[in-house]
Amino acid sequence: MSVERRLDKIEKSLTPLGCVLVWLKEAQACGTFLDGAAEFLHKPEACPWGMVRQALGKTAGGKQLQHSTMRDARFLYLLVIEANVAVLTETQSIGRELQHIFLWARTIPALQPEINAALIRQLDIWRAQLLEVVSDLLLLEQSVLEVEKSHFDNHSIRFWTLMRC
Repeated sequence: MSVERRLDKIEKSLTPLGCVLVWLKEAQACGTFLDGAAEFLHKPEACPWGMVRQALGKTAGGKQLQHSTMRDARFLYLLVIEANVAVLTETQSIGRELQHIFLWARTIPALQPEINAALIRQLDIWRAQLLEVVSDLLLLEQSVLEVEKSHFDNHSIRFWTLMRC
């Protein structure tokens, strides 16, 4: 079997998930989430439903099959986008909150001679805020892991630059 025929056979057998995972791997290779999205902006054939359309165009599938398969590919693609936007937005927000807490914490040594009940109450407030930030981060991680497990066969849908945040 020639390479061309093998590629053609693989293309025809791609599922919506397979198309999205092929796109995702290429997009993740671009580095950042924005770079990955920009790479495919003007290449409709390279987006997951474009791959589905090309693959189904080579099969004898009916219009209804093509429509539902493309809908599934769009859903999975948008799920990847939404998850990454949520991670990006949430990590930026958490970063700002942590920055605020740590900037204030740097002033504590200078205030030590003046430690009083008000300062202790303020420390309790920031400790609670820090626990809330950590809780939000863990909840976000758990949510993304659940999406990866339930819709993407445990494949990572996050962009590496976001995972290091």
